[in-house]
Amino acid sequence: MLRRCICASASWEVLAPRRGAGDVAPDGEPLSGTNGELGRRPADPSLNPAVDADPGRGEGIAQDPRFDADRDEIAGERQRADPSGTLRVACAHFTAMQLISPLLPDFLARYPLLRLELDINNHPVSLIGERIDVAIRITDNPEAGAIARRLGVCRSLLCAAPGWMRQHGPLTTPDDLQRHNCLLYSHFASQHWQFSDAQGREASVAVNGNLSAGISSLLLEAAVAGCGIAMLPELEARGAIASGTLEVVLPEWTPKALSVYGIYLSRDYQPDGLPLFLDALQRRLGEETGHG
Repeated sequence: MLRRCICASASWEVLAPRRGAGDVAPDGEPLSGTNGELGRRPADPSLNPAVDADPGRGEGIAQDPRFDADRDEIAGERQRADPSGTLRVACAHFTAMQLISPLLPDFLARYPLLRLELDINNHPVSLIGERIDVAIRITDNPEAGAIARRLGVCRSLLCAAPGWMRQHGPLTTPDDLQRHNCLLYSHFASQHWQFSDAQGREASVAVNGNLSAGISSLLLEAAVAGCGIAMLPELEARGAIASGTLEVVLPEWTPKALSVYGIYLSRDYQPDGLPLFLDALQRRLGEETGHG
């Protein structure tokens, strides 16, 4: 009996090495004193199956709080593997059509219990005020106070219709843009177009034009129609360039790329589908650009 009591006491010390006054044992028995003193705990381990359980079944540790945490983590992983509920996403028109729309069929089929709500707005929205779970933004300056997960890059091309270039002459340097009508994206804080070349030289040019818009697809259509030179997302301009309705201007100069971010407010309180959605979008960007 003495040997069994010593073993039981040692087992309890492993499970709860440092308990203070007023703690409660797994069987509901109050613990008193310090340094593991067990108060009125029964000396006979046969009265306490949580201590003297069959090691093969693992019952002696089933009530340890650490194992409760492990069990909760496993349950959380299972829930994330089969997410449900609603995920509210804010994004601009280009992001919705060129980045998110292509991944929707596979994503929604893979997670049939998840519902997506897209708030398509070319103006930044308040995550709290609009009850947005995540905003997808193309920027070099994600707002402070939020979590910004970088998903990839958005590359641009300088484009114009062949007819425009025949009428207005070729460009040899970025500075030549100052004598051309440029079609501007209205949400850029500064209308300076920035470039770099293969030798590492950089250029920043102040541009002007008679049309600005918050939707890049409208600028693309205007460029195709011969209204001027536009800096367009590469994903959006590819089709027109392939068909010959647009051509690349200053091909030896590369427009500055912008980062794509998923912006949200908390790592601890977020819908189950949020990290899965951002993972899918990051893969999409990697496939399209080749690297991030």
